[in-house]
Amino acid sequence: MKRVIILSVLLFFAAFVVVQAQPALPHLQKNGNTAQLIIDEKPFLILGGELANSSASSIEYMKPYWPHLKAMNLNTLLMPVYWELIEPEE
Repeated sequence: MKRVIILSVLLFFAAFVVVQAQPALPHLQKNGNTAQLIIDEKPFLILGGELANSSASSIEYMKPYWPHLKAMNLNTLLMPVYWELIEPEE
């Protein structure tokens, strides 16, 4: 019986350590009247851009634009993804 209790306690602490070691999920943190986006336990400032509705129509079309977007130091890009581009036929 003692072995079972000791083993149970050890398993509990091992599970606790594993859970604590996992990185936190991105979340919003309240800071006064505002909220900050927290990613990898640090505030994340979105430097975003947005493409026009038809801009993301194909990988080939976007190839010349990626270097320009990278040069703008964007870390977030909003672009439409149309279902018919992923699955042209049902």
